[in-house]
Amino acid sequence: MVNEETRRRTRPFNILLVEDNPADVVLAVEAMKESSIPHSLSIVSDGDKAISYMLREGRYADVHRPDIVILT
Repeated sequence: MVNEETRRRTRPFNILLVEDNPADVVLAVEAMKESSIPHSLSIVSDGDKAISYMLREGRYADVHRPDIVILT
């Protein structure tokens, strides 16, 4: 049986980027492409959407909660 710690290490990190500047989003996406860390990157453009994402409301009902939130 796989314990929780092992499961967390073997799955990609779910990252939520909260950024309203499209140019900064492009930079972040490019930087993450170069990362050797397995990840899934989701992007929202403002705090209200980030809260809805975290609470899994509306259009975000089926998302996985992020392991990391990047606020810029």
